[in-house]
Amino acid sequence: MTVTLLDTVGTYISDNELQQLLKTTCILRVVVNIKKKSWKLTLKPRKLLTSDEFARLKKALVSITPGPVLLELEIQEDGPQRLKKERLDQEYLKAKLLEQFPASRGWLNQSHFQWEGDSLTIHLPDELSLDLFRSRNCDDFLRQVIRDFSNNEPKILLEVCHTEESQENWNCRQEQLEQELLEKLTTEQGVKTSEKCQEISTNELIIVGKEIKGNKILIKDILEEERNVVTQGRIFDLESRLLKSGRQILTFSLTDNSDSIDVKKFLEENEAGVGDRLKNGQWVKVRGPVQVDRFTQELTLMAYDINVINAPARYDVASEKRVELHLHTKMSSMDSVCSAADVVRQAAAWGHPAVAITDHGVVQAFPEAYSAAKKAGINLIYGVEGYLIDDGITTLFNYKQNQPLKDLEYVVLDFETTGFSPRTDTIIEIGAVKYSEGTR
Repeated sequence: MTVTLLDTVGTYISDNELQQLLKTTCILRVVVNIKKKSWKLTLKPRKLLTSDEFARLKKALVSITPGPVLLELEIQEDGPQRLKKERLDQEYLKAKLLEQFPASRGWLNQSHFQWEGDSLTIHLPDELSLDLFRSRNCDDFLRQVIRDFSNNEPKILLEVCHTEESQENWNCRQEQLEQELLEKLTTEQGVKTSEKCQEISTNELIIVGKEIKGNKILIKDILEEERNVVTQGRIFDLESRLLKSGRQILTFSLTDNSDSIDVKKFLEENEAGVGDRLKNGQWVKVRGPVQVDRFTQELTLMAYDINVINAPARYDVASEKRVELHLHTKMSSMDSVCSAADVVRQAAAWGHPAVAITDHGVVQAFPEAYSAAKKAGINLIYGVEGYLIDDGITTLFNYKQNQPLKDLEYVVLDFETTGFSPRTDTIIEIGAVKYSEGTR
């Protein structure tokens, strides 16, 4: 007895266009793997399926599959394999890759897929695309997609189409794309691009564009291309370059300590001084669309508006203020990078009545800390984190009279060892110096 998909799941799928396909598709076999939580359906449609029909059918069946179950479809069709592969057009394969790897949009749009017999050749735009393709195992994913659709194991070949296009030409092209996107967005907002470009704010906090009032998001939450985002962070790797067109491109990286993102801004002729108003370490708020950069293959924020903001500050809101009794400055090697003046000023800003300086075995920070505490109006506690020895161990022998050492005759012994453990280390040198009346 022949059982069709319509007989078994027809009542659960409301898509009228799929009803005819369900009616003409027979179920040959169902394999359920309880351990792996997977179902494998072997289906035989009456006619050859297009890639779109296969995708819609699988999506519909997945939507009604109960629980966390992995659904795998195997299609058995009559007809030559060549026809099946031809229906796996590059747009379908690109769509599947993009669905699985959203960040591949940049290089995927510049790739070309070509069937040659049982081999699929993928022409990639550059070496970086090839590395990304392999590192994300895109070839294995494509094999699975083709295997599901045609029940055929393809051979996938990767080739790089080298171009002589320079970075400078790409910047010009990117500049044109950015300008087109800017014009589109400003038209939708009812603002003319020419008017927007001519607006030069006198507000010192507005570096370029307009005041940003939208809600910001963390950089770590920017996961794909977006039409418009607002974020903020600290500038690093700031750079400004002049293009052949006469315009400048301003690039920098932005971090809010949750993640980082590259930022680009193409400057008009009347915005030439914008780059001079920014510097590394400065905190800014930025608004604009997010796109995948053609060369870096990374998400990049194309800035429309840049505002200077104050760096986020921490506050001590406790009603009873604490006093820090264990604090190191940069005089404690490998343990701190803060200057004594900075930590004293920070304690005063938090309303602490006093602060202690306790560096490792040194007191060189005391003069700087004293001046800072006097200026800030808080009390300074002078301290040190000392290194002590067990005074129960005998270090003096034959010392019978309580007299100053300068009046006695004595010998100082020095032992050089391979380490500090008396069990695992050994003595490698013994030195001795005799003192009499304070001299050797």
